[in-house]
Amino acid sequence: MLYAVKKKDEYFSVKSAEAEADLKTLIQLLTDNWRYDISSQAADDLNMKKWNKVTLVPLATDLKLLKGHLLKKVQTCREAIKAKVATKTHYCDMVESIYCRVLLLNRRRPGELQRVLLSTYEESTNPQSHYEEFDKTLSKSEQILLRKFKRIVIRGKRNRGVPVLLSTDVQEDIDLLLTIRERFIPRDNLYLFARPGYSTTMCGYKVLNKMAKECGAKNPDAISASKLRKHLATLTQVLSMTENDLEQLSTFMGHTSGIHKKSYRLPDDVYQTAKMSKLLLLMEDEVNEEEEEEDSPVEMIDDKLRNKQIDTPANDVSMKEIEKENTPPKLNTQKKKRELIPWTTEQKLKTKEYFNRHIKKKIPPKRDECESLIAQYPHIFGNKNWLKIKVYVQNVYTNKCK
Repeated sequence: MLYAVKKKDEYFSVKSAEAEADLKTLIQLLTDNWRYDISSQAADDLNMKKWNKVTLVPLATDLKLLKGHLLKKVQTCREAIKAKVATKTHYCDMVESIYCRVLLLNRRRPGELQRVLLSTYEESTNPQSHYEEFDKTLSKSEQILLRKFKRIVIRGKRNRGVPVLLSTDVQEDIDLLLTIRERFIPRDNLYLFARPGYSTTMCGYKVLNKMAKECGAKNPDAISASKLRKHLATLTQVLSMTENDLEQLSTFMGHTSGIHKKSYRLPDDVYQTAKMSKLLLLMEDEVNEEEEEEDSPVEMIDDKLRNKQIDTPANDVSMKEIEKENTPPKLNTQKKKRELIPWTTEQKLKTKEYFNRHIKKKIPPKRDECESLIAQYPHIFGNKNWLKIKVYVQNVYTNKCK
């Protein structure tokens, strides 16, 4: 701009000098204040929009529809290949369906999966023969899965090696597809998921988007590779995986544990609304009291919420109904039901008489003192342990029990 001003006035004048000074002042102001007045405000606006942005996660019903649609397409193409009437359309449908099935199972990035080399698939071997000494450490179901799945390693992000698991039915479909590959794919095309008539690969994300729309999903926009990866991370957070399992999952997904927790975890709106509201409701109603029974804080919160109705209008839903509708499927873990055994009059009298001094001085009894009471009256305190007696004495001198 300065050069243009000087060039316009060939003979340097006072007018052009003033314009040059004004432009230099403007440039200096932009350099000094842009990051405070423009960049920071723009960043704040973007962050505020992200706070209330709704995160779309694929619906289980949509994924079921997509899988069924893919299996139907594969079945049609398989019959055409076996009848030796396969066309270029059959080949394209077959390779696209196989690609989407592998993507749904492994939750890989589209670019990583679409560039799998044919030689990588053909040269991979069954890992079972290499790790026979580890058979004793695997369960029967894990041994079956080891025989059923084939593992190949492909190039991932930042040059990492990421694994891809191929089920038995997918391997059979790929092998069947390779029998007619020469009819449609040029020899210089080295990719497994190749485009017929070209030396390049198929476009993964476009194929997935196409299949999501064809299957009749309610929300096809939610079925994308990144959202599928978030869907997997969401389920792992609900299942409360250990740090070791989480690290193995992150390695399988092709990123670090930090990226997994920061970018792929359950959205804050779901966690804070479903989990934190449970604790906040208890604090609001002042039910955070000591229990006469030994119990964990989580069990205490759940038991309290099951036995109390939230103060909401008549047309609202109770917490009991909310929990009933939104309870996730249990994973074969039977939780021991909590049984409250009431104190008899004789037990209360004997306990107050034995620990009269402790109650007056507000001193909690020790374990050996409680056990001596049980030993002295075994027929009375047969259903009580030392901890329950200690808690009862504490509740007596804090006026929580009469």
